[in-house]
Amino acid sequence: MAIQDVVRPAARRVKGILRSSRAVTTRSDVAAAADLNPWGLPGLLEHPDGFLRHMRLAAAVRTDHRSGTVLNVGDPFCQLHGLLPEFEVTSTDLGQARLVPPGARFVQGDFTRADGFGEGSFDLVCSTDVFEHIPRERRRVFIEAALRVARKSAYIAFPAGRDAVIAEEMIRCTRSRVVFRDALEEHASHGLPQLAELEKLLTDIGCEFEIRPLTTIVEWLTSFLMCPGDWERPELVRAYWRFLDGTAPEHPGPGPVYRYLVIARS
Repeated sequence: MAIQDVVRPAARRVKGILRSSRAVTTRSDVAAAADLNPWGLPGLLEHPDGFLRHMRLAAAVRTDHRSGTVLNVGDPFCQLHGLLPEFEVTSTDLGQARLVPPGARFVQGDFTRADGFGEGSFDLVCSTDVFEHIPRERRRVFIEAALRVARKSAYIAFPAGRDAVIAEEMIRCTRSRVVFRDALEEHASHGLPQLAELEKLLTDIGCEFEIRPLTTIVEWLTSFLMCPGDWERPELVRAYWRFLDGTAPEHPGPGPVYRYLVIARS
């Protein structure tokens, strides 16, 4: 297939989006656009980085298991519920639920406490982008709790490594890309996990584990190309996000890694 056979149809799709979109210029237009707000709920859940990490974590789970019970840790939006329909998913978080889809189950609590969830009470424990928000001295406790609660495996995804640190610093230094800025500041405060540190921690715990790439630096940075500065045309932001969500493969391509997936078994 020639490159023009790929580029020209893509260009036509973009032009179609532009023709069907219009700039918001009046108060009534702004009010109507509030329903499309990509920075509030439920629009925020379409953000490509959030969708991609959950989609790939779910794909990894389905590769290893056909069904079972899952404890989804640190997710007040219950995002794995719709991505793992074959599984019985329970989401939990320290805070209250932000959005519980129909049929989803949410339990507020601290899963690291022995009186929270019993030993082996779920087949799998899953978590994405929680581990890096935990202070270094508590990270071992988090992994040990996941292995205690999971009868089979724990799937834990999080940004890690030197390349991730550099990419996050670039976003933190920008003036306009302020979405998730508080989260990135907390990453810097606690220090992103480093692979050597992570491997030593898992070895000391004495579990079997594998570490694989989940998302790349390019994928992560691309998700920030349209941000609050583009609010005057929110429909374009949503269309762009849907484009990225719809074209992302289940496995990352080559290049520097932003987020890793740890699969641990006791």
